[in-house]
Amino acid sequence: MPDEEKSRLARNLQIAISIVGVTVTVSSFLINFAARKRELSCVLLGYEKLISLQPTAVAPNIKVELDGLHITSLSKINLVIRNTGSVAIKGEDVKEALRIEFPSEVKLLSAYVERTTPSDFSFTVAPEKQRNSVACTFLLLNSGDEAYISVYVFNSEPAPPRLVGRIVDVNRFLTIAGETRNNRNPFPFVTSIGSRRALYWTLLFLNFGLGLLCLGLIVGGFITFPRYHRWAQRWKAEYERLRSEAFESLKEQFAKIDADDSWTESENRNRKHIYLDSATKEAARRTGVPIQPISLYDTWGELIAGSMFFVSVSAFFTLTFLFIYGSPRPY
Repeated sequence: MPDEEKSRLARNLQIAISIVGVTVTVSSFLINFAARKRELSCVLLGYEKLISLQPTAVAPNIKVELDGLHITSLSKINLVIRNTGSVAIKGEDVKEALRIEFPSEVKLLSAYVERTTPSDFSFTVAPEKQRNSVACTFLLLNSGDEAYISVYVFNSEPAPPRLVGRIVDVNRFLTIAGETRNNRNPFPFVTSIGSRRALYWTLLFLNFGLGLLCLGLIVGGFITFPRYHRWAQRWKAEYERLRSEAFESLKEQFAKIDADDSWTESENRNRKHIYLDSATKEAARRTGVPIQPISLYDTWGELIAGSMFFVSVSAFFTLTFLFIYGSPRPY
């Protein structure tokens, strides 16, 4: 009946809207929660060899000295200190000095701040040769602020450093290879590493869940439809007759429901559907007619068309899941 079909469509839309609403709410909560975390990263851009003097060179008498130090090799380490969180970090939040610490075999010579982005904030560095580190000082680092630092090392091979120190609400520091971050970042529009991580896992599980749901609908259709088809061949005509009789017996009650202005049209439609469904099932129990089995489809054509649709949707979500899963994760 037309009212029954409208009621079923309204219920399906309500369920779909509820699922989408819950999914969007949970995803937004996870992403916003991750975005509020403070993060500070040390991005290693690369090394540059400036001087290399070998004892077996053509001119063995060439020597390089600096402040009494005999220099046989000089290298430059290019770094970026970046606020990769979504919250500003103030100078007073630093409880233990922020330092760029190098392995003991690396010999530090000097360190300089090449530039900052944006260019109007203060960021200073000072080598601490006793600790084999470079101390960093700043007043404020907003989200996305960067300080490009050059560290010169001599008579040793350059090696990746690590950030050490204590900053309020910063649980750990990240050291990232610059090429990996810049060229292999699947979410370049998200600056916060925490937000990227939350977005990655949210999209991954969302596509996995939707693909699994479509697969379940395909399997459920092939499981429920044969049972419904057997019932329809034997009992559908009798069940529809009972339903028509129930509808005729409830006409007076339906007229009262339509005249009740305290309910909306959609609510009245749902109430009439509930009364009609209950009356039909009661009549079926009295006459021994089996209750109509639940099925997503009414005909073989609907089963094939619906299954093909859900197969294509499931394939889309599955391929998206595999693409996201196989994407680089420079976190």
